[in-house]
Formats: sequence, C-alpha cells, structure tokens
Amino acid sequence: MRDDEIPGGKGQGRAARGTREGDVHRSLYAKPETFDLIRRLAFEKNTTAQALYREGLLLMLQKHGQATGKDGEDI
Repeated sequence: MRDDEIPGGKGQGRAARGTREGDVHRSLYAKPETFDLIRRLAFEKNTTAQALYREGLLLMLQKHGQATGKDGEDI
C-alpha cells in the first residue's frame, strides 16, 4: 500500500486533508510505526487518521469523566 492511498498519508496536501476552522493545531509525538498503524487502520475503516485521533481523545476524556454530553464532533 502506498502513502498516497492512505487517508492522511504523505501523498495528500493540506487542501486534500482539509482543516477545521476554529480548531487549534497541536503536535503529537509518537513512534513512526504508531502513525503508520493509525493510517492503515483509517484506510481499512474507510475514515481518516484525524477521525481516529478524535475518537481516541474522546475515549480518554470519557475515561477520566471529562466528556459528559460530548461526542466525536465536539472534540
């Protein structure tokens, strides 16, 4: 599988990925293998890596009781 076939892969530019107005960008440091796995999972699930990051953030907030009344679009 090539990077340009994977949602959010290196082959897609900013315009292809899109942005969310009003959201703040923060860097996340993780092993390259972790990002590769996330991109592949996104491809397999027909979603984006960004959607999976938001899902993970929501799960973390729920675990710590900080996501009352929130869903993936609120994250």
